[in-house]
Amino acid sequence: MNQMVHETPQSNPTYLESIIVPGKLVELLKSNSILSNWGLEYNSIIDNGAQVLAEALKTNLTLTTLDLQGNKIWYTGLLAFSEAFKTNSTLVT
Repeated sequence: MNQMVHETPQSNPTYLESIIVPGKLVELLKSNSILSNWGLEYNSIIDNGAQVLAEALKTNLTLTTLDLQGNKIWYTGLLAFSEAFKTNSTLVT
């Protein structure tokens, strides 16, 4: 039987980075008028970081490509992205 493991800063040192790094960049992403492609693949981003990133995508009108492959984004993060896509029509891949 599989059990869901809840990550904590103690169990995964990249846990905080996955929240903080997107959090620091979120303000820049909201007002971005230059960056159109962003590769964040294999950055150990988890749901909390994905939620922060998705919030910024709601107002970003420049980013067209976002690569998140190899991250640990599950239901909560995907739900946040689906909400962001309701207002963001420029992100296509």
